Formats: sequence, C-alpha cells, structure tokens
Amino acid sequence: MGKVTREIAVAEFEKWTSYKRLPKNKLEDEVTKRCAEEMIAEIEEGTLSLNEAFEWEYDLKFPIDNTNITKLVFKPRISQGVLDARYKKIEAKDFGGRLIATISALTGENEGTIRCLDTSDSSLCNAIVSYFF
Repeated sequence: MGKVTREIAVAEFEKWTSYKRLPKNKLEDEVTKRCAEEMIAEIEEGTLSLNEAFEWEYDLKFPIDNTNITKLVFKPRISQGVLDARYKKIEAKDFGGRLIATISALTGENEGTIRCLDTSDSSLCNAIVSYFF
C-alpha cells in the first residue's frame, strides 16, 4: 500500500477499533491516544494496512536479520487462554516479556524472532499490542 491521506488513515484505524468494539474510555486513554497516533502515521506512510480480515499488515522498516521476515500480520482478536499459555513462563512484573509474548501470539512468530525486531519496528508493534491489554 502506498502513502494515504490522514483522513483515509484515520478511517482505517476507526474501522479496526469499531470491529474490535473498543470501549470509549479505552480510546480516550492518553497512552492509547499516543499509540493511535503512531499507528495512523504508519498507515499514512503506507507501512501499516488493514486487510479484509481486519488484520494489521505491517511492512517492517528493518527486516529481521537472518530471516525472510519482512512483514508481520497481527490478528484482530485473541483469546485469554492463548495469552495465559504464553504468559505462564513470564513473571507478572515482566511487562516487556508480556509485550513480546503478546506480539508473538498475535503474529504467530516465535518470541525469539520478535526479540530481534529493530526498536523502530517494535515501537509500532507495541502500539498495536496496547489495544489488547
């Protein structure tokens, strides 16, 4: 997907939040507002797009070394049971570990691969994941 206008980017983001049925207070939270802005900026740049299955497709700015991975696809929904299974080996206070485990669960990539993301790519991944907490 190429660059798009802010209006189109905002509409794509709102289509996703509507599909997820996110409560108004979640959308008005300061942290998720910053995450929304980061996601909208990536949509505008053409690196983040929403497909027909309401999955985010993110073209990595820096493909993961020693892999063929140039894109991550994020599921729009995930069950608590799937997350609980991922979190079993992670201490409750290890928020970074939980972020990586959640990105892994949403994309289907293993946690080791997710740990190899460039920080600019992991920042956008964290923004998406913020809507799953």
